[in-house]
Amino acid sequence: MLELKKLEKPIRFFALYGLLLRLRREERTSEYDQIIARYAPHFEREPYFATFRAISERNRGDVASLRKAVAYSKQAVRDMPEVAGVVHQLAAFMAEYFERRLGPTSSAELIEADQLADKAILLTNGQIAHYHETKARILAIRHDFDSARASITRAIELEPKQGRDYHRRLTQYQTTRTRIDLMEQQSRWNDMQQESRRELVEFKAQQLQLLGLLAAVVALIATGGNIASQSKPNDAIVLIEVMAGAVVIVFSSFSLMTSRSWLRVAIAYTIGIALIVVPHVFGR
Repeated sequence: MLELKKLEKPIRFFALYGLLLRLRREERTSEYDQIIARYAPHFEREPYFATFRAISERNRGDVASLRKAVAYSKQAVRDMPEVAGVVHQLAAFMAEYFERRLGPTSSAELIEADQLADKAILLTNGQIAHYHETKARILAIRHDFDSARASITRAIELEPKQGRDYHRRLTQYQTTRTRIDLMEQQSRWNDMQQESRRELVEFKAQQLQLLGLLAAVVALIATGGNIASQSKPNDAIVLIEVMAGAVVIVFSSFSLMTSRSWLRVAIAYTIGIALIVVPHVFGR
């Protein structure tokens, strides 16, 4: 039919659509690309042709081609914003692109993909199963794992059991469900890793503070001992007692960061204050 020049162009395009659909289902990607290249001069102005190019790019498998597939799909959506299949294709390719690329995904991109999936579902009254599977993938990327499981369960329920693609799609849905579980586990591990890093940074900061405190205490003791050695015995004893009380108070204050026993800290404060006050209250 494609080669019959006497047929009207729309009929020949329908034949092209059917042929490409069959090649895609059978995953004959090389033939798919050859057919597109062969008939592009005749049908590239057709709005649907951008979706064919998007599928061709997506079949290449690399991230750069996925980005091109998203660009072609966006072009198709601009031309046919109310066609559910076209809208869903963009949402699905965006989800796959987010899953494959190494960099982080912005919230704006995720919101856009989520809205596209919702629109495709709305345009079909929520009756197309694999649209819900795409929705589940996007929700998983957004770390909304409970909602993602609900969507993939809905997809499994809606998939027609008598359809020719039932077993293939069911396998795909189960794979997506497993991926959701793995993504949730990975998210938990990432959170634990971030928490461990935060605690490590805090621990390093505490150690640096402690080292600085120890250096200050050593300097205080050395200076106090030097002054005491040059003072009268009574003055030296008072100086040493006050210095000891100051050291006890300093370490008691530092222990507030780690100690859970307020009683011990209070006792230490009392001893430190006593060492400072007693020589002045009872004389030297």
